Amino acid sequence: MLSLITTLDWHQAVLVYGYLVLCAFALSTVLKTDIAIVTAKIDRNAINTASKTISMLLLALWTSAVAIIYIDTGFTLETLPTRSKLLLKLVCVTTLTLNGLVLHHLSLPVLTRDPAGITVKESVLLVTTGAISTCHWMLAAFVGISNEPGQLPFKTLISG
Repeated sequence: MLSLITTLDWHQAVLVYGYLVLCAFALSTVLKTDIAIVTAKIDRNAINTASKTISMLLLALWTSAVAIIYIDTGFTLETLPTRSKLLLKLVCVTTLTLNGLVLHHLSLPVLTRDPAGITVKESVLLVTTGAISTCHWMLAAFVGISNEPGQLPFKTLISG
């Protein structure tokens, strides 16, 4: 029976499993950090450590995802329009990554200083980037485990 499974299938299975484990760690770290921030049960050093951990996990997720995409599509551009779930996940994770850059460079410096000096504008920045982050982590996980997005044409997903 094992002879029916190719080496490529084994590589893909190991990559997908590793990706799922990374996703679980990342989602857990994000949610625990968000809860700790909202409940003020985290200090500056812990925020910085969590930020570095999440950044490393996101990089590892991108690396494994690109390898999985290569195995699935061979990076053939003609196959992408037929992969609605993949396109939706790429849009979601790209948004998550760009928001992560904003979080890292704009929000975290505000978050790690004295809370008494935070302005209304900075509070809006923190709430917005935090909400985008949490929502897109959850959305990426949902899209990853569900089959329905893969059954819709991507243009339908965009246009509503």
